[in-house]
Amino acid sequence: MTTRLDIVDWAIWESNFGSWKPTDSEMVEIFEAASLSPPTVNDLKKFRTATGNVPVNGKSIAWCGIFTTYLLKKWGKLDVKWAGGGIVGSGVNKTWDNKGMKPGDVAVVRGKDKNGGPVHHHFIITKIDYTNNIMHSVDGNSTNNCIVWHTDKKIYYSGADKNIYTPYCHYKLKI
Repeated sequence: MTTRLDIVDWAIWESNFGSWKPTDSEMVEIFEAASLSPPTVNDLKKFRTATGNVPVNGKSIAWCGIFTTYLLKKWGKLDVKWAGGGIVGSGVNKTWDNKGMKPGDVAVVRGKDKNGGPVHHHFIITKIDYTNNIMHSVDGNSTNNCIVWHTDKKIYYSGADKNIYTPYCHYKLKI
């Protein structure tokens, strides 16, 4: 049986232990594992030079949550898929707070796109220490459209960053 730590280890591996931009075939696999139609050959040509998101049939698609779904399904063997902007399936339980997050869970933060509209960023928690306010994560659709292992996050932010970077919900794994 797969454990949370197996998912964490594979997530870090997917980041190439730091940062990695998926190949065309890997992006197809990520989308298909999340139960979505994959980007076309022309979409993938554009993705190679894009600094954020992946074009799919003329739409700019944020793939952070799609990537976390792929990790949970491929490496965690969980019954999940990406639908309606979130992870659905019997393998997770969405919780509307940031208490009780554990390695392997998927956290969600708010943000704003370049036009000021709301966005939601999903990532796999790889380490969490509530006492010292430290969280590590693997994020798809991160810096320069890569999969990145971040080891410098806080759990709780204050001031202007509070509502942008502090997780407002998370998906608890049912394992």
